Amino acid sequence: IRSRASGSSGAQPPSSTLRLLVALLLSLATAGCFETTYLVQAGHGQREITLYARPIRDVLDDEDEPTRVRDLLRHVGPVKAFGERNGLRATTSYSKYTDLRRRAAVWVVSACAPLAFHPRTWRFPIAGEVPYLGWFSRADAERYAKTLRDAGWDADVRPSAAYSTLGWFEDPVLSTMLSSGPDAVGDLAETILHESLHATFYVPGQTGVNESVASFVGEELASRYLDWTFGAGSTEKAAYLATRKEGDRRAALLIRAHQDLSTLYESAASDDEKRAKKAERIAELSRA
Repeated sequence: IRSRASGSSGAQPPSSTLRLLVALLLSLATAGCFETTYLVQAGHGQREITLYARPIRDVLDDEDEPTRVRDLLRHVGPVKAFGERNGLRATTSYSKYTDLRRRAAVWVVSACAPLAFHPRTWRFPIAGEVPYLGWFSRADAERYAKTLRDAGWDADVRPSAAYSTLGWFEDPVLSTMLSSGPDAVGDLAETILHESLHATFYVPGQTGVNESVASFVGEELASRYLDWTFGAGSTEKAAYLATRKEGDRRAALLIRAHQDLSTLYESAASDDEKRAKKAERIAELSRA
């Protein structure tokens, strides 16, 4: 799972908070020490987001909110309806807005063996086995990544603008979901449709499948939404396609780097040689 005045109105109904607490208690009953710590921070972070969520209709009527925020939020209802007409599950998510006043919704920690593409995975109730963890505090994410590095893993921390609770709770639109670029409408539509797909289709323990399907559906339906709303030749559609093209370029570079490193890891070179060549390849990738 991309601000201004946050925090004073629109608290989540007690029933939603109760559902969250019940789900956490059920998860904690089968969790170990680390899992308990992780789930507690996740519950606290989710509760904070829902407590400060405001109904989008109130934000649209609030002249103290920036015009750009209100203009983008006006697309949320139509995007949801468009997704539902195209087979996505109808949920109560994205009827509210939370201004996070930070650059990311969560910070994602992932880890891999240093000289093999063997990811570190974690297992949780409901979600199953996952190859990453989302932390609501960057400091906590960095601290946990350090423990992984100390244990011999390569660990990465990256920001994420959005996440999904898979339809278990009423996910709000987050301020981090509102891009500042010309592709903002398409980007917001793709994010909502991507996360809505997770609430429609989710296979526990199959992150690759889940993300691939959500990415395909989110991009395709966002493109169709822009055609339907602005026209195929609109500046909004052109800006969105330009962003997708750049994303495809980066993806191709990553695939090539993966292939090169896979060949390196399977070679007869010493571990020291592999580490040196890996560092060179990653430096090359960062400049591309």
